[in-house]
Amino acid sequence: MKNLSLVVIFCLCAFHTSCGQHDSHAKIENASTKKAVVIPDLGKVSTETKKQLTSLGVAYFSLKDALVATDAQITSDKAKNFLEVLKTVDFTKMSTKQ
Repeated sequence: MKNLSLVVIFCLCAFHTSCGQHDSHAKIENASTKKAVVIPDLGKVSTETKKQLTSLGVAYFSLKDALVATDAQITSDKAKNFLEVLKTVDFTKMSTKQ
């Protein structure tokens, strides 16, 4: 589950950085520390990859919601769906940094 979580976080970060960041770095202010956090530009991804990552994000949040609801059957179904969507993502079209 830990490796799967890391993959999801990686995918969501790649999706986030590819959606409209045209500067070499983006600055985000951390509300708790009031310090600017610099996010490096990881390059662009194709429209198809963005669609795949968006589907993965939707499947992830559906799984998360099922886990929070503590419904074992729905969680099992959502986990299976998440794995199926994960298999459709073509990671070869992204760089190592992404």
